[in-house]
Amino acid sequence: MTSDDILALIQKQFPDLGAMILEGTECLTLRVPREQLAPLCEFLHSSPFTTFDYLANLTAVDNMDWLEYSNLLGPKNTIEVVYTMVSSYDKHMLSLHVTLPRDNPEIPSVSSIWPTAEWHEREVYDLYGVVFTNHPDLRRIMMPDDWVGYPMRRDYTHENLIPKPAPEGVYMVKKAK
Repeated sequence: MTSDDILALIQKQFPDLGAMILEGTECLTLRVPREQLAPLCEFLHSSPFTTFDYLANLTAVDNMDWLEYSNLLGPKNTIEVVYTMVSSYDKHMLSLHVTLPRDNPEIPSVSSIWPTAEWHEREVYDLYGVVFTNHPDLRRIMMPDDWVGYPMRRDYTHENLIPKPAPEGVYMVKKAK
């Protein structure tokens, strides 16, 4: 089965999906609406034709102030949640991107489909502030419970975080004395 075959199956099962194919990637990559994520993931996991049985990665990107729109990045002032799944049977890989507003980044949990998502979703919640509805245990996983803010957001500030002059706008944490 090729990427085109997988795309045809998705389009047949979800004719109104409105997915956008993102070019320039190593695997089939689609930007899908938030409302369609859970049913699409359930189909991709349980269909005998796709059997995406392994969620390899779930992460986020803060698109707060990108200078120019890129095919792979969402619009400015959004958070992009990225799901990469693999079929261990067919050795296919698929990536789904879901664009969320920065002021209300909420999306359904896929932990009932792939149990490993529980940890990935907690990390994205902790570092980006994305709320995964119906998550069985959504709480901080890396930062202390009383931590304020989300450290991977581009507008995050902290007393020990100082701008380092660099073309990329890299930030460095001051060394403890």
